[in-house]
Amino acid sequence: MNNDNQFSMQNGHRFAIYAEMPDMYELCVTCVAFANQAGGEIAIGANADSYEIYGLSDQEVSQALLKIPHELASMCNPSISPEMYVRNIDERHILMVRIARGGMKPYYILEKGELKGVYLRQGKKNRLAGKDQIEEMKRESLNQSFDEVLVEDFQLEDLDLAGLKEDVHRLVHMELSDADFLRMDLYDRLVPTRALAILAGDEQRFGYAKLICTRHSISASGGFEDEAEEMKGSLPRRVASAIDFLMETPDFCSQQIPRKLLLEAIVNAVVHRDYAVRDHAIAIDVYPDRLIIASPGLLPKSMTFSQIREGTSETRNPLLANFMRTIGFAGSWGTGIPRIFSICMEEGIFTPTFKEEGVYFQVIFDRCGK
Repeated sequence: MNNDNQFSMQNGHRFAIYAEMPDMYELCVTCVAFANQAGGEIAIGANADSYEIYGLSDQEVSQALLKIPHELASMCNPSISPEMYVRNIDERHILMVRIARGGMKPYYILEKGELKGVYLRQGKKNRLAGKDQIEEMKRESLNQSFDEVLVEDFQLEDLDLAGLKEDVHRLVHMELSDADFLRMDLYDRLVPTRALAILAGDEQRFGYAKLICTRHSISASGGFEDEAEEMKGSLPRRVASAIDFLMETPDFCSQQIPRKLLLEAIVNAVVHRDYAVRDHAIAIDVYPDRLIIASPGLLPKSMTFSQIREGTSETRNPLLANFMRTIGFAGSWGTGIPRIFSICMEEGIFTPTFKEEGVYFQVIFDRCGK
């Protein structure tokens, strides 16, 4: 391919590529998956691996421009309206189908119904959404976050609030009361929010919300020897324990990263975690030469990497974020990622890279050190 005309694209969770006109059902599934997340774009007429341009004929393009909107309207609910246009590259036609992030989630294949027809995009594949993810979409449509929902079968007395208060006092010398929790909207009529249950480290409802640190040492044979530990207690205590874990052993990447930078990165992970994802934990992996902090949950809604670096804020869990700010573990809205870059510049540390991998959002400190 000519470099000037190279069709730059990545087959992934926001881009799908088909060599020829796909089956309409398959295309509708992809459009549903895009509408349920941050939107996406479909290219028809190119090779997904080599990016070689095959192109569509004039007749194929004309038929598709009529057929695709009709099929989406009849097969999907709520109805999805695509934006369609043609790109001409090396005198070949590439049909582009752009799907916006939906505002009436969940979107689903009508004949499958809402329980079995909701799809999400994971990597290069479409997969069925689970019950919790469907509920999360409904909350998003109502502009309600996961952490704001009340745990109706719980009372304040069911949580270890004393342990949470003790941990906050020990870590930041701040006295908290139940009245403070009320002012932060963490409970209502003695019924705690999910945020308060997560903050208190409740194992009964949120035992899956783990934070696991693994130290990968190089063995005498040249392989890796892994030492993993799950952080316990309240959420502030888990964050502090993770930092202690990372700084315990000499000759590791994290030894060269200041504590305040580790705090920013780990708090960012726990605040922006997608707590509707039950089968994955926050994973912090430290190697001799790099540190990877991976939090379940891709970028929310229509956020991009450039936007978060610039300080644009779209917090997935506002109550958790507000609590962390209140106790001094986090800064103002939208300052987490910019603060990470600022500290790196101040300390002369390589700035991290950001990556979406599977269900994780990763912050990677590579080539650690000054």
